[in-house]
Amino acid sequence: QAGISGPMGDSETLAFRASVNYYETDGYIPSTFLGGKVDPVEDLSGRLRFLWKPNDTFTGDFRLAMSDLRTRALYFVIPRADELNPPSSFSTPPDANDVSSPIQIDNEGINDRDLLNVAWKMDFNVGSGTVTSVSAYNTTEELLTGDAYDFRPAANSVFMALLGFDMNQSQWLDLETYSQEIRYTSPTEGRVRWIAGAYFVHTDRFISTGNMVDDGTGVFPVYREPRLTGNNPSATFLADSQDNDAWAVFANATFEVTDQFEIDTAVRYDEDKRRNTTGTPTAFLPQPPLPEPQAFTGQVRTETWSEVQPKVTLRWQPTDTVTVFGGWSRGFRSGGFNSSGSEATVNTFYNNPAVYGQNLCLGPRSDFDTGLGF
Repeated sequence: QAGISGPMGDSETLAFRASVNYYETDGYIPSTFLGGKVDPVEDLSGRLRFLWKPNDTFTGDFRLAMSDLRTRALYFVIPRADELNPPSSFSTPPDANDVSSPIQIDNEGINDRDLLNVAWKMDFNVGSGTVTSVSAYNTTEELLTGDAYDFRPAANSVFMALLGFDMNQSQWLDLETYSQEIRYTSPTEGRVRWIAGAYFVHTDRFISTGNMVDDGTGVFPVYREPRLTGNNPSATFLADSQDNDAWAVFANATFEVTDQFEIDTAVRYDEDKRRNTTGTPTAFLPQPPLPEPQAFTGQVRTETWSEVQPKVTLRWQPTDTVTVFGGWSRGFRSGGFNSSGSEATVNTFYNNPAVYGQNLCLGPRSDFDTGLGF
């Protein structure tokens, strides 16, 4: 780690700070089939900040951060009732408390993640309070590849036993957001203090998830299109892009009733509109008579969620060393969309008696309605 900070040259109004961090390890968890460790990490990150205060009424704060992570992924352990009988996990549910099984993956897998965060904050002292503007831009690119269920060498895997071939998997996430917040903060003196403002964020998101036929040549990453030729061809592929706009208005007020007792009240209204476009090619979407026959490439689904969120907090400080407080609030979290065809993919590969000769769904179908990534 290294860092440096101070004024920009002889300036009395502009200062900076720069720091860098590098971390590397060979890992800690043994990989019994491949040898070595399953969790090596190499991470390089850096931060840069400029603080500008030309006068008593304005402060500018610029921040830039980046991170490049290189590690591995998907080295899961699925306990098996009978190690020599791959389907035994279905007839005898695995014991989640059994941690004796070693990691046996036969594909190393990778997890590459690149982050970029930029933010610009401006504070304007207007006499009666402070007006603050916060602008931000963020990007995330992340690739995960590795073994697929049930994370055993191909010769002893459940897919090889039941389908005649093993599988591996890949997931690609490409995310970009920008946001803007404006708020007003009253002076901190006085019996009544308050904040009010508004917030907006736009998100562009693409994600693809799929299984490939493991032909022993390694895992080939899959990004925006399935692998149709060559080694490691795609067996399943789901892709969706999202175009989301969310905004909120909020206010908070603190009333100091006495020197020992105060009431804090807040309210926020959120509205989140999401637009999901199916990017999965037709060949990888479910076809009748499987579920979701309406799914098609280019299908657009939209939904808007909104909610008012109140909050009240009471604080009592009978002595300088004791504070008693309690509150009530109501929160909100918007929904989202499963990848088109995800339910049918689950049913085909994990809940289809024609494939396994038994029903592998151990719970109600609604268990799968929250989405699935192979």
